[in-house]
Amino acid sequence: MIKLVVFFWTLAQVLAELPIGLITSPYTSQNLVNNLADDLMGLEKSIQNALSLPFNLKVYWAFYDLKKEIRESNWVIPSLLLNKNVRVIIDATNNAIYSQFLAYEAVQNNYLHLVVSRSLDELNGEFPNTNSLYLEPSYGNQALACWDLISNFGWKNLGLVYDQNPNNVIMANVFKENYDSTKVTILDELVVDNEDKTSSVDLTNRLESTTRDSTARVILVFANSVIGSQILHSADSSVMGGSGYVWILNSISMIDLPAIAQDSHADLDSTTFGVLKTGAIGFLEEDSLYLSQNPLGVIKAGLTLVCQGYVYLNYPNKSLSRIGGADLKAYMMTNPATPTLPYPLHFDSSGKKQSNYNLYNMQEFFLYNVGYWDQSARKIVITNKEASIIWPGLGTSVPDDQTPIIKIGLLYPLHNSDGNSFKYGPGIQKGFELASKLVNDAKMLGDYKINGVYKDTLMTASLASVYIRSLGSENILGYIGPYNTEEATAYIAALANSADPKPLVSYGATGANLTSSEVYPRFLRTIQPDGLQAVAVAMFIQQQGWKKIGVIYTDDEFGIGIYNSFITNVQTLEITIKNSESKRKITAAVDGIITDDVKSDVDEALKEIIRNQIKIIVYLGSDVTGAELAKQGYDKTLYGSDYAWVGAMWITDNLFSVISSSYSKSEQSNILEVIDGAYGLGFRGPIDTAGETFEKAYYAAYAEEPTTYAMLTYDTVYLYAWTIQSMINRGEDFNNGKQLMDSLRSADYTGASGKVKFSEGTNDRSAYGYTVINYQHSKVVSVKEYDPLNPNMFTDYNVSLVWGGGHSSAPTDSWGSKYDCPFPKNMVSIDFDGVIIVICIGIFMFFLTLALSMFSYRKWKQVEIQQINDPVIRSWKDTLVQATIAVEFFQFVAIAPTFASLKIVIEAASNVFMIDIMKVANSGKQTYWTLLAVVCGLCYAWFFLVIMIMANAEYWLRKVPFCQRVLGILNALYLPFFGNTMFLPFTALLLDAYVCDHKAQNKAWVFRDCYMTCWGTDHSPYIIMAGLALACYEPVAVFSRPLWQQAKTGLNLMAKPFFLLFKTCVQILLIAIGKSLQGTSQLAFGVVFSVLFMAFTGLTYKIQPFNYNRCNLWEFASLCAVSYLSILATISNSADPKNIGWFIALMIGWGVIIVSAFLVQKKYMQNLLLPPGGGRNQRKVYDALSLRKSINDSDYDNSELALKPGDISIADPSVLEPKEYRVLPNIIRNDEENENEQEQEQEQEQEQEQEQEQINMPEIEQDREEVSEAQINVSSGH
Repeated sequence: MIKLVVFFWTLAQVLAELPIGLITSPYTSQNLVNNLADDLMGLEKSIQNALSLPFNLKVYWAFYDLKKEIRESNWVIPSLLLNKNVRVIIDATNNAIYSQFLAYEAVQNNYLHLVVSRSLDELNGEFPNTNSLYLEPSYGNQALACWDLISNFGWKNLGLVYDQNPNNVIMANVFKENYDSTKVTILDELVVDNEDKTSSVDLTNRLESTTRDSTARVILVFANSVIGSQILHSADSSVMGGSGYVWILNSISMIDLPAIAQDSHADLDSTTFGVLKTGAIGFLEEDSLYLSQNPLGVIKAGLTLVCQGYVYLNYPNKSLSRIGGADLKAYMMTNPATPTLPYPLHFDSSGKKQSNYNLYNMQEFFLYNVGYWDQSARKIVITNKEASIIWPGLGTSVPDDQTPIIKIGLLYPLHNSDGNSFKYGPGIQKGFELASKLVNDAKMLGDYKINGVYKDTLMTASLASVYIRSLGSENILGYIGPYNTEEATAYIAALANSADPKPLVSYGATGANLTSSEVYPRFLRTIQPDGLQAVAVAMFIQQQGWKKIGVIYTDDEFGIGIYNSFITNVQTLEITIKNSESKRKITAAVDGIITDDVKSDVDEALKEIIRNQIKIIVYLGSDVTGAELAKQGYDKTLYGSDYAWVGAMWITDNLFSVISSSYSKSEQSNILEVIDGAYGLGFRGPIDTAGETFEKAYYAAYAEEPTTYAMLTYDTVYLYAWTIQSMINRGEDFNNGKQLMDSLRSADYTGASGKVKFSEGTNDRSAYGYTVINYQHSKVVSVKEYDPLNPNMFTDYNVSLVWGGGHSSAPTDSWGSKYDCPFPKNMVSIDFDGVIIVICIGIFMFFLTLALSMFSYRKWKQVEIQQINDPVIRSWKDTLVQATIAVEFFQFVAIAPTFASLKIVIEAASNVFMIDIMKVANSGKQTYWTLLAVVCGLCYAWFFLVIMIMANAEYWLRKVPFCQRVLGILNALYLPFFGNTMFLPFTALLLDAYVCDHKAQNKAWVFRDCYMTCWGTDHSPYIIMAGLALACYEPVAVFSRPLWQQAKTGLNLMAKPFFLLFKTCVQILLIAIGKSLQGTSQLAFGVVFSVLFMAFTGLTYKIQPFNYNRCNLWEFASLCAVSYLSILATISNSADPKNIGWFIALMIGWGVIIVSAFLVQKKYMQNLLLPPGGGRNQRKVYDALSLRKSINDSDYDNSELALKPGDISIADPSVLEPKEYRVLPNIIRNDEENENEQEQEQEQEQEQEQEQEQINMPEIEQDREEVSEAQINVSSGH
């Protein structure tokens, strides 16, 4: 039985219901009724779930028609609520008398009476009851908050404007009851009726005739948002929305004021708005915005507290019906915490809602929280010192309602054109405010007070005329600003449209176009014009002793102005600008955007700097473009200790802002590396006593260092103050724009920035100097002071100067030695791709040469070279062989490692034998391509002649004797000379076209001509031409190199075919190594060359290549000399290769080798080559025409001539044919072809012998005489 009772008890608790009564009436707001109809059930569930209630919350809504039942004696509580046994009644009837009836019933029946949708109607005598609570705040508290606000700022001259809404009337009454008439005066009281809100003209007229004429300056508005916005618009129209006025609005006006003010005046020009848009202040309950978005928020808060109360009062131990209204009110009066609500619901001792009020300031149709009202302490607390209150007129100084105001308009960029905050804007405003305060505190103008009218220009010149029109009602005496030249030009034009243009004095417009006072008679500037920056830069360059510079400037007003002044100044200082005039100007970045045109212009300008090898780069342009200039300067290697970057005002905060926002991390690092050690100009700081005073006052006021613009704005305010003071003393009308402008021009006083005086006939202030700034170690440091009034001009600060690369000394303006390239030598680096290409070409040519040499050797290995052991007659051809040893010596020297002290003497001679005209004549690098074309032509001709000889062209030319004879001479002289002696120089010169192992500016260039970019359209034809020449020349020359000595009759001195082919391979190998390593590493090249060449020298000694010992001796000696040179040059690379000691050591070593060779020759080697006639040969050794024919074996018998070994020493009988011209094709063709054509050739030879007999007979007779003479000489022992 007990368990059953417990079960039913528990079930009853689960099914228990908390009934709440809700009463509405015809007086209830329709919006509230609609919201209840839509969201009441959801409200019940949200509270149920949020509090996890142990009972069911149910709100019973009853409508009571108070318009139908007007007799108070018949009033009752709706039967629905009585039937549901409700203990809590939510009164939403919005009828104070019926609410009093419910309050009485609540006391009699122990209900809880909660009044919503209205506050306590004190105006009609309503008072709180014991069981009643008011969930809406009392408007009388707002009146107290307004009074405390006025007391906080010390205002005295008040005006009161309110509508007929009971709540607003209550506020006005409470305010009048509580203000202290001994401290403040209500000069005017204006009650607005419903008709006034629809007639702006009427309302404006009423304000002008009452409030404005009363001289009230602080106006309180207690009205709804619509009327409130209309009052503010009328204030602007009646010239009451500017400086010197204060507009305070209550919470009913403020709640929707921004939206209504903007929307209801959308058809008007917003630029003409004053306090309607910015400057009004007012109070809002802390939960007002929340309640505006949640219309049932008040009822939700009341129900939440009621439910918490039931739980707190020990339910379920105590049944719901036993908890009375008095107990619930007592709980709610304790102001318990409500964690499920965003804002607490608290009550004062009388049962009215206790609200916290926040102070808001409307700025640009937006409400900013700037403080709050501490109700318990009865004081105003301004919480956000940084977000200062902006008062009517855009001022931040608290308006003074008692002193006559002189209004000065401040045009400054609080925001940029994108709407983002501009960093110098606040400082400009602070400089203005500080100067105004000091002037006013010192009563410099007597009873007058300077007050600012602030206008954010947004750095947009197109808004000038609009802004000037919007300020037309402010009665502004003069203007300060704007920030830049473009804006200043626009504002001058806008002001000129008025009947009496007011003065415009700029703190930041530096453009040269604003100088003329005839063009701009109502303009002045306290900042120095750009042209003076150019003077400072020119003087700095002169101080460094630089004579050669490069100049780059931007095409904007700033860059052009400075550049023109700079050109004028450097002409008197003997400074030469090296880069072309057409390559100096670059496109300026617009709005901080680096366009493709900017990048292209910067690229061309820097290329010109590089082409002229300029080390001192002077930049006269915008800071934004300077970032791109530095970025490309890094890409082009224009940085480090060899370069100096100097400019005007280009190293600015804006420059670093652009770098950080427009470039990647790696690019930022590169740009800063270029700028590190760069120099520019900065504004000179505060000067002397006035400057120190300003600096201290500014820091004391704002706890920060002043900017230059703040200082100049400060001085401009004082310029106006001194001028107006003097005009007051003289009794002049400072309200007249022309008179004020004339007085400003004649001002002469000392400000924080120095002497403020204007040059006659101009709008420019006299120069007061700059600081020279140096970017060093990631920060900007002031290192010098430029003062044009100081005889020394520059004064060093106690700071170390840093130049590019971290060096402490300035670079020179020129390179140490001439470097004939379109870029300085320090930009050159190894191009490893080019090195690989050269190595691959060298390897290919070496193995091709090796293969051809091996194949050729198979043809020549059976040839035996007979040693000269007995005296023989020396022919001119023997002399050429001896000379070839000397020629090859110099050729080897030309490709061997060397050192600087050798170049003057030895290399010049070596290059002669290498056919390197450009090095010999020291001509331009472009000469190489002419030389290459000539060599290619010779190679093509050589190859063509070889083909002609192989095709037996002599036979086909037999009917043209002259051509046949010319072909014979070329066969005898041209082919062997170019195929043998010229093999090394020709091959080296042809390969040079492919040597692209160095690069500058990330472009490979031809090593022989740095003006030629590798693999480009200009280079390609030469590559093809050289490649074709190599293909024609090198294979045939290698294969046939042993042929030339065998093809010559009358030749005694011969080299072994193996040696000739082996030397060819070595030459190709040395050329390949030289082209690969010489430009990459001199040390590596020297080591490799020395090792290979010493090995070659040793093998040459072992082979004994010539059939004459003296030739072997000198061949070996020449190779030893080259080896010695190579070793010495390699060692010199570890020390100073320019030291003359290396040349002396070389000469001594070569001298020892030469002397040793002569001693060995004299002692051990007899001269076996005797000149014809037994004495000195009187004939020229190079007379090829007189000795070009060999003796025809068919006419003379060998035994009869007694030819000695060496005359003809080839085993192949074909060599003994009567015509040496036909030797080449017979040997080049293979053996099988020779055997098949032998019979045919014999027939042809018989025919030719008959035809040639007459041609050759005189020459044969001459040769017979020479041979006979030589035979006689040999027989006689000469």
